[in-house]
Amino acid sequence: MATRVHNRLLGRTAHQSHGRMLAAVLTGLVMTVVVMSWPGTATASSTSVDGWRIQTQAAKPPPELTGVSCPATTVCWAVGGSSIITTRDRGSTWVSQLAARRVGTLHAVACPSITACWAAGSFVKRKGEVTKSSGEVLAFTNGLSPGSGHWVNEALPAGTQGLNAVSCPTTSRCWAVGGRTIVATTNAGVSWSLQTPPSGVTSLAAISCPDSSHCWAVTSDENEAVATADGGATWTTEPIPGGVKNMDSISCPTSSNCWAVGWQAGQSTGGAIIATTDGGTRWAIQSKPQYQLTAVSCPTSSVCVAIGVADSSYATSDGGSNWAAGGGIPEAEWVAGVACPSASDCWAAGFKGTGIGLVVATANRASTWTAESVPDGPSMLTGLSCPAISDCWVTGESPDFTVPGTVLFTTDKGAKWSGESLPPSFIGPASVSCPTVSDCWAVGSANGPGAVAVTHDGGAAWASETLPPGSGQMFSVSCPTTSECAAAGSFLSGRAEIVVTSNGGATWTSEPVSKGITQATSVACPTAPHCWAVGGNTIIVSTDGGHS
Repeated sequence: MATRVHNRLLGRTAHQSHGRMLAAVLTGLVMTVVVMSWPGTATASSTSVDGWRIQTQAAKPPPELTGVSCPATTVCWAVGGSSIITTRDRGSTWVSQLAARRVGTLHAVACPSITACWAAGSFVKRKGEVTKSSGEVLAFTNGLSPGSGHWVNEALPAGTQGLNAVSCPTTSRCWAVGGRTIVATTNAGVSWSLQTPPSGVTSLAAISCPDSSHCWAVTSDENEAVATADGGATWTTEPIPGGVKNMDSISCPTSSNCWAVGWQAGQSTGGAIIATTDGGTRWAIQSKPQYQLTAVSCPTSSVCVAIGVADSSYATSDGGSNWAAGGGIPEAEWVAGVACPSASDCWAAGFKGTGIGLVVATANRASTWTAESVPDGPSMLTGLSCPAISDCWVTGESPDFTVPGTVLFTTDKGAKWSGESLPPSFIGPASVSCPTVSDCWAVGSANGPGAVAVTHDGGAAWASETLPPGSGQMFSVSCPTTSECAAAGSFLSGRAEIVVTSNGGATWTSEPVSKGITQATSVACPTAPHCWAVGGNTIIVSTDGGHS
């Protein structure tokens, strides 16, 4: 199944502005691969620019998800915007794949096996009133353990336009389409070459290839299908019935059977389902559902599931002789992709009204759908502490402070990064300080009041400690020893605050700060008695561990 991105999706963004000061900012890096992690792991990249090497990046919450592919009933990938998410446990857990390069807008994904995957999309450049779009393809490269690996950009021929869809019938053969472009690989992406579409075709929107010789693609503007029976050496047009438009998706389970979905022509707001059972010689309308359709997936020549606007879904189990309305799709603002690895199991991708990605699943051929949890953080890394050359801890948070904070750590110089969970009330971890490889303190926010957490076993377990009443967001912490720590932030009343401990966090006390300082944003204590803190345009100093 392949699906184009409808115009309604263009220009939307799930990113939100964030006014808090971050503890560390990394800019100016040129990124060359996408680093992916399975739960608890993150693989290092060897990218190096000006002496700095990217090891990992925080996973962004997925925005509108527009494509999904499931090579097995337990394994799926979904893409949208610059995000890629994946599950290997039938959707119980979806995990963001960490990005280590600039990625354009991903529209579709095709995975012929659980170890082979390609994602297609576009880079858009605007200069004045002129907009240019170029294609991109990312390929999944497997790591040492199941689910681990990374995504790399593949070289495309000059002139490749933005790509809307991709289809891979085998682990070595793929086609991708968009606009006037058809691009294909016969060697698992080692090289891609342009193929020639029929004259007049300018709006290729979706493609489906049941084998290495046969492919069908549909157009959104010309309202015709294009097909090849010789691996793309020649492409020809096939007329489709009048009365339909905006063919958004196509699915061909065999070289004889294809289904495509779109809209009814004219003033109607209904959908249209067309099909061929003779390899494209004749296309006919099978059904005109109440709602416009955006995607279809047909795992067999008898079974298909289609989804559309107004949270609608439809299914057939007799090759399209009868189409029945399915259950409503929960939480959906828009759904744009569907994949059915079996006659009963399907996953659909879209977005919620909040602009955050949505994945829903059915185990009964669209009779009922259930929303699944997609990863939503951390998306920003805010603090770093390395007590040894091989051991580092990093704090991370979501942009809107809606999910519990996360700590990433490495004990092998960054070859692998793993995740640790802070206490559930710990929403916005801003900073971490580790005087030893076993002892770390993290500070931040507990959804308003300040928060501090400690580990004495290298992060296996984190426990909350109590700050003085009235303490607000903590921005920075510095612990020169396992007994002495100072943290900087602000009272809930709006005044700058320095809190200190001299007994390993058993008790924290607020220390007086000069009047007129509204916020302390960073603190550093190179030794137990000597500390410096900054806020606004002021630097303050203490020579007794922050006690004065």
